[in-house]
Amino acid sequence: HYNLIRDYFTEFYKELLGEDAYFSLSLNSNNNVEFKAPEILNQSSKRVTSQGKGYTYSKLFCVCFDLAILATYSSNAYFKYVYHDDVLANEDDGVKTRLIKLIKSTSENFNLQYILSTIKSDLPIDREDNIIYFSDEEIILNLHDRNDSGTLFNVKF
Repeated sequence: HYNLIRDYFTEFYKELLGEDAYFSLSLNSNNNVEFKAPEILNQSSKRVTSQGKGYTYSKLFCVCFDLAILATYSSNAYFKYVYHDDVLANEDDGVKTRLIKLIKSTSENFNLQYILSTIKSDLPIDREDNIIYFSDEEIILNLHDRNDSGTLFNVKF
């Protein structure tokens, strides 16, 4: 399954950011899997860049990696959902739009549920400066701090 996970990861990352990215896994001294930061290949120079070392890229790596694992195991008795908090924050509107498109298509193609939380100011903006909202069918819960009905899992921290 490792090769399929890598293939999906590379496909999803390319769709999201238009770049080739590769990752590797190894076992550490405690015999646990260790995820090595993906490498991004610059398309024109064909050299590995240090672009993937930043927070924004590592967040997008995690999204692509999680989706790749879920896609790989989608026909097995395995998790069918993933939750990411604040995944749209600090992203370019083009990246946000492509990310939402990737999430929707991957969820549909592999029968997965993708759960994300975001605030209004992090939603993407279209070319006419209008906020692109999720449809009512896509919104499961509007979080707020007025009472427990607006908390995730009805729990205050």
